[in-house]
Amino acid sequence: FMSTWAEKIPGVRPSERAYVGFLNRLRADVFDSMVKDAERTGHALDGPLLRKISEYVNTASGRGGLGSMERAAVILNTAMFSPRLFASRIRLLNPALYIRSDPVVRRQAIRSLLGMGSLAATVLGLAKMSGADVVVDPKDPDFGKILIGDTRLDMFGGFLPFIGGPNTGTRLEAVGRFARTKASPTLGLALDLLDQKDMAGNPID
Repeated sequence: FMSTWAEKIPGVRPSERAYVGFLNRLRADVFDSMVKDAERTGHALDGPLLRKISEYVNTASGRGGLGSMERAAVILNTAMFSPRLFASRIRLLNPALYIRSDPVVRRQAIRSLLGMGSLAATVLGLAKMSGADVVVDPKDPDFGKILIGDTRLDMFGGFLPFIGGPNTGTRLEAVGRFARTKASPTLGLALDLLDQKDMAGNPID
């Protein structure tokens, strides 16, 4: 949490520590595994390669670098919902990652992408065969999701908003809607009050 106020709520601070600790351990384990793969294939474990591996591990786990905007991370967190996750998804969808990366990183990136896609497609297929509603229209906001009543299940880890096309209006309007979905809760509430309706178009007071 960006605010220290949240830590004053009973249970929040240890929950946050457990969450951060688990993710750090996960990242460290994946890093160690990729280093061992590099050793087995005869790559020199120099500083540049280790930095590339660590950058990929952070990106793949939703902790993308902000580049020149790194110093504005706190401001971005105030306006956006998880800007690092947003940056990581953009980078993982960039073909340059799979073309120009070091062979060690490229191999892991392709393996992870194919693994996630195969698993998600399998789950979607099984869900549809089980009678669940699976949206296959790329222009539908729920494209690629499993619908069970009012619940949406996204098996693609946050990549779908970058893949589907606009279902209504112009592309510019679609970009505006997309940007609004990335607003932080505080900014999102302000936008709802200004617009007098929520993201779904329901009037608010």
